[in-house]
Amino acid sequence: MKSVKRAAPAWLALNLLLFSGCSYLSNRAKDLSDIVSVGGSLGGGTLVRAAPTRLLTVELGAQKDEHFYGWRGRHRQWVESSFGFWSSKWWSARLDEEPPAEWTWSNIFRSSDSKLALLKEGSSEPLKDATREQWEYHLFVLTKAGNAQ
Repeated sequence: MKSVKRAAPAWLALNLLLFSGCSYLSNRAKDLSDIVSVGGSLGGGTLVRAAPTRLLTVELGAQKDEHFYGWRGRHRQWVESSFGFWSSKWWSARLDEEPPAEWTWSNIFRSSDSKLALLKEGSSEPLKDATREQWEYHLFVLTKAGNAQ
């Protein structure tokens, strides 16, 4: 009777894993893809980014409307504009034909400014239908995040 009580939790865990199908492992892979982005880009710009967390990021370089292919936020394609350490003090990231944000004195401390658009599959106007995000860092610490307009 003792051996049955000891084996019951292991038997239950094994059955849950086997009979849940691949959905559990598939969902964990999707969760990982929300955290880790892998991709390459085509366009005019160079950017090096080190982001151990979303809260702290170091970027060097600049890129404007770079079209990325890979995997980010459960999307296969995205467009990103970003200005790193030196260039973000003078220029603001913008997508497509957006007007630039007004320059303020706090921009002197800005270390990174990024906007990206997660492109939907099969959209006739990809940037119009895209989910937009904006990330702004001052002294390498996240100060503004959210959906860009």
